[in-house]
Amino acid sequence: MTRENRSSKVIVVAVTFALAAACVLVTGCGGSTVGRRNIGKATSYLNTYGDYRPSDLAGFQKYDVVVLDPYDYPDESFPTALRKSGATLLAYIDIGEAEEFRDYWPEVRKNPRLLIKENPDWPGDWFADVNNPQWRRIIVEREIPRLQSLGPMDGLCMDMLDTVDDYPRLKPGMVQLVAEIRRKYPGLLLVPNRGFAVLPEILPYIDAFKYEDLSSGYDAETKTYKEQRDPGDEAVLARALARKDMPVLVLDHVATSPPDVKMARTDHERSVQVASRMGAHFVWYANSVAQDHPRWPR
Repeated sequence: MTRENRSSKVIVVAVTFALAAACVLVTGCGGSTVGRRNIGKATSYLNTYGDYRPSDLAGFQKYDVVVLDPYDYPDESFPTALRKSGATLLAYIDIGEAEEFRDYWPEVRKNPRLLIKENPDWPGDWFADVNNPQWRRIIVEREIPRLQSLGPMDGLCMDMLDTVDDYPRLKPGMVQLVAEIRRKYPGLLLVPNRGFAVLPEILPYIDAFKYEDLSSGYDAETKTYKEQRDPGDEAVLARALARKDMPVLVLDHVATSPPDVKMARTDHERSVQVASRMGAHFVWYANSVAQDHPRWPR
């Protein structure tokens, strides 16, 4: 998740939307080509899942860093063209859960000991026993190669490390899994999403950190978007950044239909403040809990 002049590194840039009103939210309009192969210098960032269309490509190519699910590619030419444009492409992978639609599911289903319980918030997703060597083997030797077969990538955006929050006994296996991924794939960028409980231990293995719900998130019970604040998590991240200079990809969730421009603006401003306080390089983006790729109205 060596220090230069800290003030020179306080860069928080919002998502580059195509419409003119987006300039209210961002520090600069238009995707930058500076440092596109260097995630540490990224100035724009897109995070979206769902069935991508070929027509999405031109919009996605405007960003420096793009987080996508390879299972949703229309074909292999999509990620190939995206990377050719200069974007750094991170493939989504859930390492803390087994998902029923993934190719590995038939193997997992045969061994129920790999599963703890179904995630009540996401039917079809099951908390995985990361302490089990078989689960780690499935991720390292089966799922990552499967993602690579779907198209080229620069790295992995690893989700659900915070399964450890609910099941602290899984902490050793989660740390070991990240270490095993690093050893097996030394050339890939590794970016965990949250996982504050294991961040100090996995710090040597990662290249950046993703902070979902820094300032706002979705409340499944009330089905509304609400302000989020967690001083404890922010303190963990601040300590990690004091040990290792790495960029932070911020993903807040706001209503996008209709778009809540006010909440998005507030979230962006707070990201600037948090980055300044930590002396860090934050790149900000916001979408709905459906992980869409919004284009803000005028």
